[in-house]
Amino acid sequence: MKTIYHYSDYRKYLRDYYEDQKKTIPAFSHRMLARRAGFSAPNFILLVIQGKRRLNRDTCYKISKAIGHTKRQSDYFEALVYFQESKTGREKEKYFQRMKELRPAGAAHTLAVSQYDYFSTWYNPIVRELIADIPTNIDYASLAKLVKPAITPGQARKSVELLLQLGLIVEKKGCFVRANPVITTGPDVDSMSVQAFHRAMLEHAIESLDYPKYIRNVTACTLHLSPDGYAKVVEEIAECRKKILSIAEDDAASDRVFQANFQVFPVSCRVVRSKSKANPGNYAEENNHERRKI
Repeated sequence: MKTIYHYSDYRKYLRDYYEDQKKTIPAFSHRMLARRAGFSAPNFILLVIQGKRRLNRDTCYKISKAIGHTKRQSDYFEALVYFQESKTGREKEKYFQRMKELRPAGAAHTLAVSQYDYFSTWYNPIVRELIADIPTNIDYASLAKLVKPAITPGQARKSVELLLQLGLIVEKKGCFVRANPVITTGPDVDSMSVQAFHRAMLEHAIESLDYPKYIRNVTACTLHLSPDGYAKVVEEIAECRKKILSIAEDDAASDRVFQANFQVFPVSCRVVRSKSKANPGNYAEENNHERRKI
């Protein structure tokens, strides 16, 4: 079985641990593990694996003790649980950073870690676009100044090293080239790494309002939509993104990196017409599955 440091899903880790123990100890059971951990419910571990029960700091400690984790492994398991149970991107980012700190040096990186390393630092995608066809004996101070806002030469160097490590750029005939002309996570990616990237780019979008209009385009519209209407708007944006990526891929004369952001988000609670016969003209506000008259 892989070490705990390879996992980003604590339920999968517990499932794999159980199956591994079962292979070597035929009598091993969820009941046995629950008893070792001191749980009164014999099926508690099974319910956790099935997603029907959640863990807290106390139950994390009990399970770690039953499995025989070291202090570092126990801390990692707790961070893993809180990472998976976090509700916001900022919380996930906090516990993911903790997981990275606890991973021993040389521990294999998962795909999630690689994606996080790429997107969590906002300038990595920009450096990847800038680096194309630049000689490998690059002047990192000059590269750093090309990024807007400028980064440090050290940050530029680390970014290039990461891109090489992840295989997103390669060395070819004395120059850096992109491994693929275009990289995109797709419209359905929902991870804290991409959220961190979007958060940083939105902050830069605010700063871009001070740029001359001939190099920036900022527009917006406020819409009143049904769920079906919203789905159609999202579909149109996805198609637009594909066309824009195609234009960029075919633009052989490109000389600058641009960031194109698309956001559609609610700026009101959901409002549905009241079904009350006494007050048919009233409305009801629906928010977080709670409905109340307004």
